[in-house]
Amino acid sequence: MSSHYLHESVNPFRFDLEIPWYRYIQIFFATFTLVPFRIAASVLAASSIYLAGLAITIGLPHQADEFDIVGFRQKLQIFLTRICYGFWRLCLGVRVTTKGKPVSKKEAQVIVLGPHSTVYDTMIADQIPQSPFPWTVVGSAYGNDFCYRMFRSLGSIFVDRTDRSSTSNAIGVIKSRVADPKWPQLMIWPEGTTHNRLGMMKFKNGAFNPGAVVQPLTLKWTNNWDTFSWCFMGPSFVQMIYLTLCQFTINVEINFLDPVAPTEEEKGNSKETKNYFRFLVF
Repeated sequence: MSSHYLHESVNPFRFDLEIPWYRYIQIFFATFTLVPFRIAASVLAASSIYLAGLAITIGLPHQADEFDIVGFRQKLQIFLTRICYGFWRLCLGVRVTTKGKPVSKKEAQVIVLGPHSTVYDTMIADQIPQSPFPWTVVGSAYGNDFCYRMFRSLGSIFVDRTDRSSTSNAIGVIKSRVADPKWPQLMIWPEGTTHNRLGMMKFKNGAFNPGAVVQPLTLKWTNNWDTFSWCFMGPSFVQMIYLTLCQFTINVEINFLDPVAPTEEEKGNSKETKNYFRFLVF
C-alpha cells in the first residue's frame, strides 16, 4: 500500500466523490436498466433476509445469555448467511475473490475485519464458511426491526456506546463468550464506524480485551470509481448507494491472514495489541 494509507494527519471521515464526464453517460443508461432491476431484486433479497431472521429470532430474548441459535434456528442461520446474503450480494453486483484460509474457533477465537469503509462490507457474509456463523457487536443505533432481526439471528451483542455501563457489560460478555467453546467466533470491525481508508483510524479495545488468538481479515475494494466509501463528511448515503447501483460490478478482495497469538505481555495490554493489528490491517 502507498504511504498515504498510513498517514495519521489525513481526515478519515472526509470523502470527496469525483464524477468524470463519461460517468454521467453510465449513470444515465444505468438509471433505466441496471438500477430498477437491482432495486427490485434487492427488495426481494432483503425480504428473504428479514423473514429468515424473524423465524430464527421469534421467541428469543433481546440479548442471549447463552448460545441459543441451535436446532432449526441453526439450519435457518445457514440458509440466511449462505443463500440470502449470497443472493443479496449477487443482486447488487458485488463480486468477491478470496485469498488465504479461514480457521475455526479452536485456532482463532476472534476475527478482525478491516478497513471498514462501506455498508457493502456486510455483503461478504456468505464468504465466511464457519457454522454456526460468527457473532458480532452492534451499536444500539441499529435498533430498527430489520437490523435487529439480522444481527440477533447471529447471536450478536447490542451495546449503547453512549452508556458506560452498557459498554462495560459488553466487555464482560465478550470475554465470557470468547472463552466459552459453545459460542462461535467473534467477528468485529475494530474501528466501530466507516471511514475513507486513507487516514489511520483508532481501533476500539473490544476485540482485543480477551487476549485471544485473532485472525485478521482484510478487505480491498478494487473498483477504479469509488462510489461505496461512506463518510460523515461526504456525499449522502442515498447518493452513494444510487451511484453504486449504477456500477456494472463492485469488486472486493478478501484476504484471510494467518492467526496471530498475543504474547503474555500483550494479553495484559490491549492497547499494544490493537495498535499492531491497526498497522497490519491498514
